[in-house]
Amino acid sequence: MIELGYFRIHELQLAEWERVYDPLNVASELKKMCEWLAANPKRRKKNYQRFVVGWLNREHARIQRQAIEARAYAKVGSGNRLPSPEQHEENLRIIAELGRGRVCE
Repeated sequence: MIELGYFRIHELQLAEWERVYDPLNVASELKKMCEWLAANPKRRKKNYQRFVVGWLNREHARIQRQAIEARAYAKVGSGNRLPSPEQHEENLRIIAELGRGRVCE
């Protein structure tokens, strides 16, 4: 068991989150969660499992959005041409889905 002050994480659970949320640094995110909880004592959680998974989902989606945006900008930079309207719409659709918590494989 890993004791984090506000909650405990089993090593197997940590390993599973690291696999599922790759390339996210789960250990670092857990430390950020503890700091957030310390800074927000009135916003304590009743269900820490839900809190942790929600946090990891948001951070993982943010990383994926950044990767998509970086690829879109890389395409723009190659030859100074914009993506086709179809590609632009597809990029916007993917970003919107990621914002709603859906993860594209």
